Amino acid sequence: MQSDNEESPSNCCQADPQDTEVEGLDGPFGDTGNPGSAPAALPTLNNTMTTHVNPLYAMLGVQPIRSDLAALFNELPENKRLSPILATLVAVLSRLEGITRMDVDHGLTPSSLLSHSEQVCMFKYSIHVKNLIWKCEKQFLAKEDVEAYAEDNQENSLFRMVMAEICIQPAPFLCKEFPPKFISQDHATVAHVHTEVRLILKQVRHKARNVLLIGIVEGNKPKLPKIPYIVELSRLMCRHLVAGQAAMSNVEVDAKVGPHLQIRFAYLQLETLVNHLLSNPILQFFAVGPD
Repeated sequence: MQSDNEESPSNCCQADPQDTEVEGLDGPFGDTGNPGSAPAALPTLNNTMTTHVNPLYAMLGVQPIRSDLAALFNELPENKRLSPILATLVAVLSRLEGITRMDVDHGLTPSSLLSHSEQVCMFKYSIHVKNLIWKCEKQFLAKEDVEAYAEDNQENSLFRMVMAEICIQPAPFLCKEFPPKFISQDHATVAHVHTEVRLILKQVRHKARNVLLIGIVEGNKPKLPKIPYIVELSRLMCRHLVAGQAAMSNVEVDAKVGPHLQIRFAYLQLETLVNHLLSNPILQFFAVGPD
């Protein structure tokens, strides 16, 4: 989940430090020569002037004035040119005031001044949402019926399980903590949520990978620890994935894990090891052997 900011040159007119007279308001565009002289002829709009001023428009980031409006302005007498200029400045200031001020009586908020796509792009997820996604992904990673961990094309993929859990949250929570129109399954909003879920899912997989490769890949410890056997590996994974397991004894954790989950963790360790070997050409040579 940006307002249109109009930029105007801040130093477009600077006084010459050598000037000693203050220019009056009667003729700000008139001849600065002899006071009694006749007014200078008004410049006519032509293609050469328009071409020369285009780089200035580009530098200021503004749209060139329409040729018919410029011609109409040139036809005005000098003493009548201030009125449209002042009216334009007043309109710009009123517009800026409406953008920057929150009008509580009319329900005007900064987000209401942005388009839906801008609100979605600027949306930041709170720590509560990130913790919810993190917790769901860690818990579902240990489920026995999960069919895919990285891909989302399976019905029981880890990604789809997390999205299903998010969608059953209370409506007030979804309206407050997720981008606008998520409940109505707006395409841009759902895509934004998918990106956040996949980002956290990648972090969860990487942390689980570090546990599965203990003793196999060097970590932060100066000495490579021993490779945990299946029961010990299951305890480490259970304590890592399931909240509140750190204070449980080994007997309690073993009873909670069970043989089926131990086999799942062993399979994950084997798959992670294979992926690690295949991602390293040198290790792949020793794992597969020369032709």
